[in-house]
Amino acid sequence: MTYIPSGLPRFAWVDGVRLKQVLINLLSNAAKFTEIGEIELKVEVLSNQGQAIDEVICRFSVRDTGIGIKADKQEKIFTAFAQEDGTTTKKYGGTGLGLTISNKLLAMMGGRLQLDSIPGKGSTFYFDLSVKAEQGLPTAWGNTNAIRKLLVVDDNEHNRTILQNMLMLFSIDCDLAGSGASALDLIATKDYDAVLMDYHMPQMDGLETIGRIRQNRSSEKLPIILLTSSADDATVTTASGLLGIKHRVIKPVKLNDVALCLSRLFEDGVPVTEQPIPFSAPQPLNQESLILIAEDNPANMFLAKTMVTRVMPHAKIIEAKNGVEAANLYRENDPDLVFMDIQMPEMNGYDASRAIRHLAQGKAVPIIALTAGNVKGEKERCLAAGMSDFIAKPFVEDTIRQVLNKYLNLTVKSVSGADMKVLKNQHFDREKVKEIYMDDELFIAEFLTLINQTLTGGLSDLKKSYEKKDLDAIKSIGHKIKGAAASAYLAQVTKIAQELEDATVFEGGQLPDLINQMENEIELLSPMLVQ
Repeated sequence: MTYIPSGLPRFAWVDGVRLKQVLINLLSNAAKFTEIGEIELKVEVLSNQGQAIDEVICRFSVRDTGIGIKADKQEKIFTAFAQEDGTTTKKYGGTGLGLTISNKLLAMMGGRLQLDSIPGKGSTFYFDLSVKAEQGLPTAWGNTNAIRKLLVVDDNEHNRTILQNMLMLFSIDCDLAGSGASALDLIATKDYDAVLMDYHMPQMDGLETIGRIRQNRSSEKLPIILLTSSADDATVTTASGLLGIKHRVIKPVKLNDVALCLSRLFEDGVPVTEQPIPFSAPQPLNQESLILIAEDNPANMFLAKTMVTRVMPHAKIIEAKNGVEAANLYRENDPDLVFMDIQMPEMNGYDASRAIRHLAQGKAVPIIALTAGNVKGEKERCLAAGMSDFIAKPFVEDTIRQVLNKYLNLTVKSVSGADMKVLKNQHFDREKVKEIYMDDELFIAEFLTLINQTLTGGLSDLKKSYEKKDLDAIKSIGHKIKGAAASAYLAQVTKIAQELEDATVFEGGQLPDLINQMENEIELLSPMLVQ
């Protein structure tokens, strides 16, 4: 969630590139350590002289409800790859390069990173920046005066408060409901001009709640704005049209998005029918790949096939209805990637994945778990069975896209013509790094130096762990190298590290070969990273 109070100046003179990078690092770190609960980005003004152009102190904070950090370790977490979880499993990995780089970027802007944390309850990373700011002329939004009473429905208390504060800026009175059932009770007893409805709620989600609202003739035309975190979700898109949903707003909710939707709900005080606010859909991946989907539920199979096809129109899909069929089809077809349901008849997803890993050609194929069991430890059980990644149901198109991008966009099937550029980028896509990190050469140079140090240190640790015959340590180091390499678009290192992380046995020639490949690749990359 994002909390930006109404008193925040509209304009500020600040290094936007570095500020954005710091916030991205903090949010990524918060997401990594927060399995359940919430993450909040908050911006507030600590001091303001009240003049038109003014020097103000703004506090930026990222709060999470994750595992928290013990007091005696709070200083250490600002060292690259320190971690609170000290077990050999290294469930959470390290805090990565983010905090080290963030502190250095903030020092350039006159700030420093600070931390408040309670073990088991969460952490808040924050920093203060002194910036020149200007309030500017207020934006006038038409037609909002037609809305006198509005209902906000969201199961998260912080989200309800944020939306209530936004609506206060337009002098709109609102009631708050924490569930779909509460919303139905309020609508049955009160008149509302519009409803802001969250999609993701327990017991009764937003779409089911809206469906019940529409069953009542007195509220079948009630204007409703749906709040959703999945703009590409086919279910939401289809249901929005069927249920007469006026607009959709993508979380985290921004004031301008809410204002725009509210202003479009009415024209001269009369409700108007409009289509949802359009969004730019990502372009499909034009890559020919063979995808095996193992799923016993016909509805889930259809959903998975549809999403894969939308993301990769040229992909060929093989269907398996149970684990035995999945293992046999893999042996016969050697697909490029496997989506594996966990709960299936005859042979479950765990055993099917183990069977595939025992095949000669199945040791490196990405196997992605599809499971409704989004509970603590589920991902670890999937990885222990030899799977590469984990998707919790209900999954959305953007999640499928991320997985396919992660595991398939590194494949090069030829080295002729235009593929030569792709082959070069297999090692290090500097242009992609510049694009993602906003062409900040100072940041990129320091970032890549740290990446190089991580790779060389990781290689040394791999060799030592191999000498000790410590497979768990090798898998853990592979995971650490993979995360660093992926963030710098080092495709081959990422691929090799993934195979190390997926290793299931110490015996045989696989590990020495992978460590040798890693050493050769790092020797190739080092001059590129530190130039």
